[in-house]
Amino acid sequence: MIKTSKWFNLVMPVVVLFYQDNGMGMSEIFLLKAIYSLAIVIMEIPSGWMADVWGRRKTLIFGSILGSVGFLIYSFSYGFLTFTVAEIILGIGHSFVSGADSALLYDSLKADNKTDNYTKQEGWITSVGNFAEAVAGILGGFLAAISLRTPFFFQFAVAAIAIPAAITLIEPKINTIKHVHSIKKLVQNIRQTLKTNQNLRFSILLSAVTGTATLTFAWLVQPFFKTIDLPIEMFGIFWTALNLSVGISSVFAHKFEKLFGKRNSLMIIILLIALGYFLSGAVRLSKVKMRICDKHLDFIGLQLIFIP
Repeated sequence: MIKTSKWFNLVMPVVVLFYQDNGMGMSEIFLLKAIYSLAIVIMEIPSGWMADVWGRRKTLIFGSILGSVGFLIYSFSYGFLTFTVAEIILGIGHSFVSGADSALLYDSLKADNKTDNYTKQEGWITSVGNFAEAVAGILGGFLAAISLRTPFFFQFAVAAIAIPAAITLIEPKINTIKHVHSIKKLVQNIRQTLKTNQNLRFSILLSAVTGTATLTFAWLVQPFFKTIDLPIEMFGIFWTALNLSVGISSVFAHKFEKLFGKRNSLMIIILLIALGYFLSGAVRLSKVKMRICDKHLDFIGLQLIFIP
């Protein structure tokens, strides 16, 4: 339910239009999202440490509350500054939920001696989340027909559902070695791990690059739709199609990894991301060429009319 609440995003298909309706340009929109991402980055490690200290359940409750507050602020905000406050709160809330939900799943499987099923279970959960976002894309488009602010009111209600869902969670009791929790100890562990674990360093770098590439693509989708003259009522449907493709891929991710291996799977993913950008640019370029041709044809037509 928490994952579904997080992914059932009614505002995403029209959020760029919402920003533009409130007088923001694309540079301000990307700056706003950079602030959101920065809030996540700054709090990602501390939130993980607090999850170890507080427990996964309390961390998820706190993150769910922040997520609800962020969308509540958005619902009644009209400018860049108040949007920034909302984004910082949402970013911190995301950092507390992100990781803690996966850690709770892993701990639950570990308690039942089923950790080998983690990749499969995580894939199914991610798939459910993407399907939820696909449905939300269609609903968000209909709500935006009322007003571009309406999806935010409903998004607050959706985000608030995660609070009772987190409260009802039961944290598994597993036998683990007790560690001394302190900021100094945390910093030492991070520094030592990054120095000695080469695979972890590359994994962090790869995650950062692919995450940036896919997230940038997500934020460019709506301006791209506008550029190719896609009707606004089709935004939600196309956004749904994008998320359905992700959801279906997540279902078969573990089988794909077993078939090609981890290294080859990562290479294929990187190539597909690059191909996505290339094909989008090719479509845009062909659209521009068609417009130029249309203008030339119009000009020739005018010449034929006015030249005797």
